[in-house]
Amino acid sequence: MGRFGDWLDSRTGFRKITHDILMEPVRGGARWAYIFGSVLTFLLLIQLVTGVLLASFYAPSATTAWASVAFIQDQLTMGWFIRGLHSTGASAMIVLCICHMGQVMLYGAYKAPRELNWIVGVAMFGMVLAFALTGYLLPWDQKGYWRRRWRRASSAPRRWSGPRCRSCCRAAPPTAITR
Repeated sequence: MGRFGDWLDSRTGFRKITHDILMEPVRGGARWAYIFGSVLTFLLLIQLVTGVLLASFYAPSATTAWASVAFIQDQLTMGWFIRGLHSTGASAMIVLCICHMGQVMLYGAYKAPRELNWIVGVAMFGMVLAFALTGYLLPWDQKGYWRRRWRRASSAPRRWSGPRCRSCCRAAPPTAITR
């Protein structure tokens, strides 16, 4: 880093913050069970980077969405890899979120004084699920169409929340896929 790092540290103190975060002692020592949060942070960064790259070439309309995804997949340099990384990363994030929440419950890390961390984590898990469910519809293909139909139908049997969930998932009258 050199002189720039010294200049930045004198104004922000990032070296002390970085040291405090990375060198925090772990009670009982480091274990494999403690990696889920770090891996989730890494996956979130991958999702952000690949999502921005995909959004740069995606056309969000019913008539051009499929063609833009086909362009990303077939003609854009490394587009297939970026899209695959984004898709696989989303699935991995859901699995690791479940593992992380299970580990937190098993170790009792949700207890005082970390209740707020637990509440924020549950809210973040809900957001991850919402993003994963809405991501299916973006290519505007058959998979997205049938996933949307399944999501609406699966919310129907619930007596109190079913109609609200169904109308929220629907958000518009039924449509046909057009190209």
